[in-house]
Amino acid sequence: MAAASTGAGRITAVEDSGGGSFDAKYHTKVTVLGSAAVGKTCLVRQLCFKKYQETYKVTLGADFGACLAHLDGTVCHVQIWDTAGHERFNSMGPAFYRGSQACILVYDVTSPKSFEDLREWKESFEEQADIAEDEDFPFIVVGNKCDLPKEDQLVPEAKAARWARENGCAAHFLCSAKEMTNVHAMLLDVVRLVLKRLKAREAAVDTADMFKDGGIKIDETVDKSDGCAC
Repeated sequence: MAAASTGAGRITAVEDSGGGSFDAKYHTKVTVLGSAAVGKTCLVRQLCFKKYQETYKVTLGADFGACLAHLDGTVCHVQIWDTAGHERFNSMGPAFYRGSQACILVYDVTSPKSFEDLREWKESFEEQADIAEDEDFPFIVVGNKCDLPKEDQLVPEAKAARWARENGCAAHFLCSAKEMTNVHAMLLDVVRLVLKRLKAREAAVDTADMFKDGGIKIDETVDKSDGCAC
């Protein structure tokens, strides 16, 4: 399976890395949410297995796949969770959302109802993943099925992009899981956001370690025989 490349980054399958052996410095979990039949499973399977089918069995509870994102010399192992879009599975949220470092909100561009449902999905995730206080948590909005005829696309792109901005989402993408339009670019954007947060935390920890135990210690072996008190 060939690697997919977008700009400075590329996506590869875990199976392409020597039978599951890979050298990833970072590991992240991304949750995909949205109403039933918006194409979540198609997106996940394209990202993780580069496979597309017109029909899939309804996801029961959750399923997941994994891929590798290569960005600026850094390899990140991405575990992508595909969750059920039916209300009866909402109670399982805490178990499936826990540990997520980004969330992809998916709607069907031909279904205004699936777009309207995004608010509820986002609020449910914030509550059940316990990230309500995390104002910078990465949310990405995806309008799937953009390969369909324009006259069938009932959710205006500008409206969806505005909703994403007004609701604290980092970006909005029009994608086609069927034709792979923007699919890898979207995931690479997600991973960039996650890595930015992870690296910021690493820098904060390094700074804290530098100042613990009384602060930075200056080399006490400097020769002060010349009488300088510096």
